[in-house]
Formats: sequence, structure tokens, C-alpha cells
Amino acid sequence: MNGLLEGLEVSIVRKQHVLDTVSTKRLDPEYFQKGYLADERFIAKNEQFFRSPTDLGITIDASAFYPSIEEFYGSGDLPFYRVGDVDGLIDDEGALRIPHSLCDQFPTLRRVQEGDILFTKGGAIDRSGYVTKAGAVSRDLIYLNTSALPENDRLALFAFFQTALFKRLLTRSSSQTAQPHLTITLVRQLPFFLPSGQLGAALAETTLAAYSQVEATKSQLENASEAMLESLGLANWAPPEPLTYSAKASDAAVSGRLDSRFFAPRIQALLDILSSDDRTVSSVARPRREKYNPAKHATFDYIEISDLDGAGSVTSSHLAAADAPSRATWYVRPDDIITSTVRPIRRLSAQIQADQNGFVCSSGFVVIEPQDIAPEVLLTYLRLPVICELLDLYASASMYPAITDADIFDLPFPALPHEVAQSVVKYVTDAKTAKKRAAELLNAAKRAVEIAIEDSEASALAFLDGVEAF
Repeated sequence: MNGLLEGLEVSIVRKQHVLDTVSTKRLDPEYFQKGYLADERFIAKNEQFFRSPTDLGITIDASAFYPSIEEFYGSGDLPFYRVGDVDGLIDDEGALRIPHSLCDQFPTLRRVQEGDILFTKGGAIDRSGYVTKAGAVSRDLIYLNTSALPENDRLALFAFFQTALFKRLLTRSSSQTAQPHLTITLVRQLPFFLPSGQLGAALAETTLAAYSQVEATKSQLENASEAMLESLGLANWAPPEPLTYSAKASDAAVSGRLDSRFFAPRIQALLDILSSDDRTVSSVARPRREKYNPAKHATFDYIEISDLDGAGSVTSSHLAAADAPSRATWYVRPDDIITSTVRPIRRLSAQIQADQNGFVCSSGFVVIEPQDIAPEVLLTYLRLPVICELLDLYASASMYPAITDADIFDLPFPALPHEVAQSVVKYVTDAKTAKKRAAELLNAAKRAVEIAIEDSEASALAFLDGVEAF
């Protein structure tokens, strides 16, 4: 009998406790795992730290929005936040854009304000994000109107939402289906952490310092782009924009295109500038086609499109090889550049870091191995808006515009002066340093909340004092 029970977990709870726990009357054994019951007891013992969302005046809701709006992607300037955008301080640079008018046309397409907080509703259900620019939200996100709270309170809440304790609370509240997802009803019943004024101010200071590093990341990447554009003669470029223009039938036949946008004089002028050295991306890089073999691994780290951010960095998900998506295709190596073949106008390219050696990416990426060029230079070039515009010209289909490997490797790639390339590398390296520092500061704020709950607010303040010192 002991052998049969080995590895099993048994929790015994009173019937009344089951009935009183949540309004939805959860009866599934997953909800009453021993670890979750221990969290219940811990919160009850430290109830002075916790309040309900209602007590804090926080409303929790989601977009009840189902019509497809993919045809509008990229045609406006309102950020449209989706699951891939939510993981810490939300960088609106990487978010899709849609027209503001869609929110008036579809009232269930909800807006969020700067200072609101988002939870991912399905898939990675334990992720939260702090909104730094007003936008609209997809139906796969839950939003909290924390923008109505004092800044210190909402930033302290955001730090609490990063803790292991709150992530467990979120996971526990999720439905136990094949694809777990959060329900607004249960999220509204979760306990929220509210520190004293002194600790709240310290948490806010640390989180704002993290956000300043996010801004520094953006600034350094912009410097890299501007240095490159200046060198290419495109910094203040004023392209020709005639009202009418024509193209030769022979050129249309060779290109296989009949759309006017492809033959716009501004595009031809841009190609003339970039083709001055008669070089292409294939002159300085080559494709890496190391095919992933799931039979050789028990687990692996998977990179998909939503793992790329707006700063040229990428994260991943750790998966069992048996659960490998059908699109898990290519191994990546340090300093490789991966670029999305879908909707190239979104500028989704990233540099693989040393600790990501052997990760696996989706077939939706082209994996590029730099040869005679610094990876930071190639990354910056592929993320230039004018280059992404060129690639977008070659995108096929309207719903999921995609390009091919050849479209990328055939791009013109003019030579850059050595000192310009060095400057670009430094800017991108400094951006990575700032991004790392932002992550460290966010982690420090999270750890301070944990210390406050587990030990005391005095200990949490002492910890944050030490963080600010380095």
C-alpha cells in the first residue's frame, strides 16, 4: 500500500472550508494542494499586510472583444497590448499599433491608462505588466485600474504581483482545464499587498529607477539607429513624393508585382542609396539551419514570436521535448540574429546571448549568423524603420504578411565606416547594460516585498538601502 501511495499528496479540509473559500465553490483537489493551504494560513497570520481589491478601490475587468482586427494592425498609433507584451514594465515600443477609432467602433475593446496593471489571462497566467503608455488591450488580458491609486500604492502592488506568493495565488485561482486561464471572478477575490507609507515610497523609488533604466535602453538604441542613419545619409532624408509616377512593364514583369507601392519613387531612391556598395546582407552573414531534433532532448528552451521585445532582446519558455510545438525548428547560437518573417514592419529582430546557446526558435524566424560584421551592427540595421519598410514590401498575404529568407539576405547592405560601427556596438552594449539593471531593480523591489511579509518592513527597507548602494 505504501508503494501505491508513494509520490501522492493528500489534503484533508473541512466541508465548510471548501464551501466558504471562493464564491465559485471550487471542489477540485488541485485547489487544495498543501502548498496552497500553507499560503492561506500564511496570509491569515499576516493579514495586516493584505487588502481586497474592493477595499483598495480597484476594479478588475477585461476586453470582451471577439471580432478580428488584424487587418488594422500597423495602421494607427494606439498601442494594442497582447500577451507577449506583458512581462514586467511594459515597453510600448514593441506593441502593435491600431487606430484609436477602433475603440469607438467596438466599445468592448477596452482602453488602459498609464499606471494600470495587466495580467495575462491564458497560457503564461502568472505574468503581470505595468502600463507605461495608454493603449487598448486584447481579450487575453485582465486589467486593473490601478492608475486611479496614488503612484506609491500602485507601484508597491506591482512589486507584490512579481512575488512567488502572488504567482501561486494567481495559478491557484486559474481554471483547471487543458489550457488553464484566469477568471475575473476569482482574481477579484485575491488578497493584495499594501505596505506602510515608508516602504511604499521606497518600493516606488526602486521601481521608478527601473523604469528610468528602461528609458535609458530606448535612448541608447535610438542613438545607435541615428548614428547608422547619419552614416547612410538617411538621417534627414526627404524622399521624393510625386502625386503620380510610372514604371516600365518590363520591371513589373521581372519583379512579379503590379502594386503601385512597390514602384514608389521613394522606394527606388532608398534602394539606390543603400545599393551604392553593391553589397547585400548575404555579403556579411549567412543563414544558420541547424534543425532541432526533439529526440535528443528531454527538455528545451523555446523562443517564439511573442518572446521578442521592442529592444532587440528575447526570452524563452522551458518546455518538455514531448510538448514541443510543431513550429520548433531551429537551434540558435550566441550572437546569432533572429528576425521574424511575419509582419516585418514590427521590427522584431533580436540578438542571441551567450546563456541562450542551443535554444530553439520557431520556424517563423530566420536565423542569421554574422560573419564579417558585429552582431550589434546587423541587429541595428535590420531594425531600422526604413529597412523594415523595404522588407514589408516583399511580404505576401494580407492577414499574415510574411517574407522569405531570400528577401532578408538579398537586402542591400552598404559598408559603414569603422568608427560608426564601433559607436553602434557601444550604444547597443550600453542598452543591454541598462536593460539588465532595470531587471535587477525590479527583482529587488519584488524581494523587498517578500522580506517585508516574511520578516518585517524594517528589514525590507534595510535591504532596499543596500540595493541603492551598488
